[in-house]
Amino acid sequence: MNTKVAIIGSGFGMYGLLPAFSGIKGFQVVSICGKNSERMLNYCKKLSLNRYTDWREMLQKEKPDAVAIAVIPSHQYEIVKHALENGVAVFAEKPLTTSFATSREISKLAKEKGLPNMLDFIFPEIPEWKAAKKVVESGLVGKIHKINVDWAFLSYDLRNSIKSWKTDVQQGGGALSFYFSHAFYYLEYFLGRIK
Repeated sequence: MNTKVAIIGSGFGMYGLLPAFSGIKGFQVVSICGKNSERMLNYCKKLSLNRYTDWREMLQKEKPDAVAIAVIPSHQYEIVKHALENGVAVFAEKPLTTSFATSREISKLAKEKGLPNMLDFIFPEIPEWKAAKKVVESGLVGKIHKINVDWAFLSYDLRNSIKSWKTDVQQGGGALSFYFSHAFYYLEYFLGRIK
């Protein structure tokens, strides 16, 4: 029996999460919720997916086992909380919410419900990152005493001066949420848990 997955988000949800979950044996993407666009309509027709513009309606009608969420962080809290309260496992983009307190609340709720609640960090799945990790673990570069992180990546929005949540702290963006969360995760990925 396949795990039924519903996707919320018609940006990265469609071009990132949809192909990722569609390619995992044992998972079946059944629906997607997002802006009613021509692109979303074409994806849904091509893949025979049910299409929604209201995530509550989708969760109620589809009754998925899991939901994959890629929306603005300021909107994720309500969706994640609702999903967990209704017995649906969650796979969400980072940052999970706009504050440490609400993220901790979500983590606690997932534990209470006995449900998976996961955040997406995609770089460790890239072959170059896996190769770099093997080099570090092999000891080839010696013992690491210091690391400098230079993040030279600019998202499409930033490169093109498009107003986006990624630069709005109130929406869950800003350097700490958008970039540092990646940097901190990768430091632990390469070196182990930071205490």
